[in-house]
Parts: sequence; C-alpha cells; structure tokens
Amino acid sequence: MRFIISTENDYFDIDKYIGKTLNITSWKKWKDIPNLEVKELYFNIPINKLMAMVQNCPKSYLITYFSSSAVREFTRLIHIKNVFVTKEGIYKDSSEIKLPNSKIKFRSKKILFNGTIYDKLIYGVNTWGAWGHFLNGSPLSGLLYFPEEIVRQSMFYWQVQDMRFAHDVYEFGFQIAGIAVIDSTAVFVRDLYISAPIDIVNGQNHFTRMLREKVYKFYKLENVIPKYGLITNRRPGSNRCVRNMDEFIKEIKAKYPHIEWLYRNDSQLIDTPRAVKDLANTKYFICPAGSNSFKCVFLHENCGM
Repeated sequence: MRFIISTENDYFDIDKYIGKTLNITSWKKWKDIPNLEVKELYFNIPINKLMAMVQNCPKSYLITYFSSSAVREFTRLIHIKNVFVTKEGIYKDSSEIKLPNSKIKFRSKKILFNGTIYDKLIYGVNTWGAWGHFLNGSPLSGLLYFPEEIVRQSMFYWQVQDMRFAHDVYEFGFQIAGIAVIDSTAVFVRDLYISAPIDIVNGQNHFTRMLREKVYKFYKLENVIPKYGLITNRRPGSNRCVRNMDEFIKEIKAKYPHIEWLYRNDSQLIDTPRAVKDLANTKYFICPAGSNSFKCVFLHENCGM
C-alpha cells in the first residue's frame, strides 16, 4: 500500500503555543479538514462454507463449534498534519475534529498545550476499555494497515487507554517508536495517522485474520497442527464467571472422551505469549462471554469456540 505525503506546508510555528491556552470554539467533520489525506480500504473475503455442530450436553449446556462465514471490512486510513491531541479528542485551527462514527457533544473549551511534540503519532479509536475492544476495536489496526516505515517511526496512542495492554503491542510483534501517554493537556503532532473502520467493534474481520498471521509468524507457529480442546474461565467473582467449573469440565470430558481437554485459568491466558502458543494448538476453545472470546483470533482456520 502506498500512502501519499500531504501537500500541506510542513512549517508550523509551534513555539508560540508553548505554555499557552488553546480556545476551542467549534467542531468540524474530519472530511472538512484542509489538505486531508484519506485512503479507503475495502476487503471482501470469499464466503466459506459455514460449518456448525451443536451438541446438547447434560443439564442443557449448549456448545457450538464453527468456522468463518462471510466477512467484510471497510476502513478509512486518515492522515492529518499539525494537530493538537488530548485524551478527549483531536483539535486543529480552534476546532474539534469529529472522526467517523464519533458522537461528539460539542462544548467550547480551553486546553493548555504542555509543550510535548510528536513528529508522528498513530491514533487508535476504541469506545470501551476492555481488552477485547482494544484487540478488535481499531487501535491495533493502524499498526497493520499503515506502511511499516511509518509505524516504526511513530508513537502509538489509543482512546480509553489502559496501559495494562501496552505490552501486547510488542508481544504481537509490532515495532513502534514507543507508547504515548496523553492526558487532558494537549500535545502537538506534526503527522497524525488514524485507522477508522466503519463498524468499530465488529468490522475488523480482515484485520483479525492478518493479526493472526503476523502473530503466528512472530512466534513461528504457522505449521502447528491444532489437536486438543481448551477450557477457560473468567476471574473468580467477576461477571460471567462459571461458578460450577469443575462439574462443567467433568461433563465435557465425559461427552467428548476422544478429545484431550486442558484447562487454563484467566491469569494464564492474560499472558499473551503463552495464550498464543496454547491457542495455536487448540482445536476447540470453550470460554465464558467477554474478552476471552476475542482470543479466537489466535485459533487456526477451521477451529472454533
């Protein structure tokens, strides 16, 4: 993919803003920004035969194994020069920028520029702070879709930032300049890169396939043949935690004795290198609803959860 360099004048007199307050008095749609660069990516993956097997287990447990069906993805890659960024938003020429799908309730505000300057920043969009949304929302997609040269030179920041996930960026094999920590004061960015899918939560199907390929290559797992079943649970006492897990595992093993079943607790699957290797070997993955379900990205084709 070729990304054209913006024609906007690179010179911007940022010194006069240091220690000053920015007055934000209006908002603009992203497409109304002068000298904007945008590249539209549309992926239409061929329809695979939907394979589903539903089994009624004792006490009405329902297990479904499936492979991928029709998936598509529409994503915009946006490049804007000379902007101010806070954890609340992006600003240019006294205006707040409304990104695709964002729901800005605009109010005028004053923002202090803290003097921090980034030459390049990749900005990830996500609407919820959970790990699954960090993985499948949008933040990581820009690291795959923008040219590697830009990624290596860029700092990385995502909305609803949880620094517990920062290590994942490196453990997935991405090479970046570093993680940017941005608060309610503004930083200045000379070149801002944004990946904005149309459907933030569910529209990243092509990206997740590419992420799996990247992770498998990084950990040299391409030729692993999945063979066993893996069962996991959520943290004890948390929402959607299965409280009779011992009984559940016993019934699963009795129902499918020909499958070797393993159990991993939530803390074991939080460790990305271990989770990737465990799931690459997994044919059938059983887990409660929640972020663990997003780990299906680490399964081989024709495996299911």
